[in-house]
Amino acid sequence: MTLYDLENISKAYNGRTVLSIPELSLEQATIYSLTGPNGAGKTTLLHILSFLMPPSAGRLFFNAQIAGKSERQLQQLRKKVVLVNQHPIMFSSTVRKNVAFGLRVRGTHRQQANQVVEQSLEAVGMKAFADSDARFLSGGETRRVAIARALACRPEVLLLDEPTADLDLESQQIIEQIIRNIHQSRQMTILFCTHNLKQAAKLTDRNIYLLDGRLRTHFHENIFRARVVEKAGQTYCRISDRAWIPVAHHSGEEIKISIHPKAIGLLAANDAQASNRIPGRLLELADDHGAVRALVDIGVQLTMILENTAYQNMRPGIGDMLNIEIRPEGVDIIPSKSG
Repeated sequence: MTLYDLENISKAYNGRTVLSIPELSLEQATIYSLTGPNGAGKTTLLHILSFLMPPSAGRLFFNAQIAGKSERQLQQLRKKVVLVNQHPIMFSSTVRKNVAFGLRVRGTHRQQANQVVEQSLEAVGMKAFADSDARFLSGGETRRVAIARALACRPEVLLLDEPTADLDLESQQIIEQIIRNIHQSRQMTILFCTHNLKQAAKLTDRNIYLLDGRLRTHFHENIFRARVVEKAGQTYCRISDRAWIPVAHHSGEEIKISIHPKAIGLLAANDAQASNRIPGRLLELADDHGAVRALVDIGVQLTMILENTAYQNMRPGIGDMLNIEIRPEGVDIIPSKSG
């Protein structure tokens, strides 16, 4: 069942449009990831969906009712949707009192509030920290308490802005599991913003990708900015000492390119036919819905997605040296202002 409907939604600042979405629907009890480069409009969209910021134009529906008719209606909608910011602020009090804050504002009876706080802290694995000073938690613990504070309000929708940014791997994995558990146990609609495309692929099949404030149908990954140079009669974008990417631009221009991860292939050591062989070292391997997502260091870090059969033919291991090729049809030029 549809929860949100966006019709011709746009947002402009000082005459510049930063978000333009002709149509978008979000379903109930579904988990979404929101991805895109810096400046793509992700945070703006989160603020509109949380009813904290009105769009400049267009119509936003929630549960089939148009939002924004009155301030009183917006106040009611804000109780149904909670946004957890990337850097949540903890009040100068205990973890328990921080989680109870929203309940106190809503006038919840103390006995009921205590029960909800306990349940919320248990959901994020922070029950043992209930009486700790919230100001002295680690980054990962602070994010978990912020999620518990949001859950205590019993929202219909949980919006998370970069919930694992700047955290160590263990904390990232804990929060990813919390997101899974919340969705499964509460059947809550969740939308989380992330730059980690492996994380987005791992947690959900439903992704909203923004570029330059607009919805796109595929990821732009491997984004690099470089000046175009001429070499042997061909123009290239040089992204590292080892990697020169053919582009159809005049020499001297600075451009931004995106290399689609499926347009990068492994080359056999004895393949003498490849014209753009690039050496690199394999840094990471991960499953990506039956394919293999690999991170390769070619002077810069490059993400590639291989069909499982292609990977099995060579089976490189982490730390191995290998050769790759970048197919020209997978190279897109994107607007430089989107970064």
